[in-house]
Amino acid sequence: MLCERRPMFLIALVFLGFPLLASAGDTYDEHELKAAITYNVVKFVKWPEGTFPGTKDPLVICVMGNGAVASGFSSLEGLSLGERPILVNYLKSQDTCLDGHVLYLSHLKGQPTSEVLASIKKTPVLTVSDIESFARQGGMISLVRVKNNIRFAINLNASMAAKLQISSKLHSLATEVIWGGGEK
Repeated sequence: MLCERRPMFLIALVFLGFPLLASAGDTYDEHELKAAITYNVVKFVKWPEGTFPGTKDPLVICVMGNGAVASGFSSLEGLSLGERPILVNYLKSQDTCLDGHVLYLSHLKGQPTSEVLASIKKTPVLTVSDIESFARQGGMISLVRVKNNIRFAINLNASMAAKLQISSKLHSLATEVIWGGGEK
């Protein structure tokens, strides 16, 4: 289990665009970095009114994919966003994330990405993935490797259909922003 400071350091490391391997001899698992990016992205997303019944209700992150990804997301367990504790649910491929707020997909076996996205279409669930061209396939946040860094692309069409607002501050950090039939 990671110490309390390590996830915050990962978040800073990721958003500053540092390489996958940190200096000072510490190495960070790629899946921990992807979890940290997801955590930080969520800070810039606004869910529709009524999504959370109370101000202290948890933010639920659903993870669907291989075990390595799940182990990376375990670093978020016990953290919070403001007063909202973060809960991480690990799903099987046939499960859906209708009770969640974020769905992270990674290397699905036996279930096409389009099928999973269709099952939650127009629900206020932020979709994030490291699957190639995920944002172009209808996902909202696509994690992409650029040299030794992990960056992200944003599909605003998909987020608007789900009534999620992604801050313009996040747009400026993206490698690509897909919206209104065009892209940045």
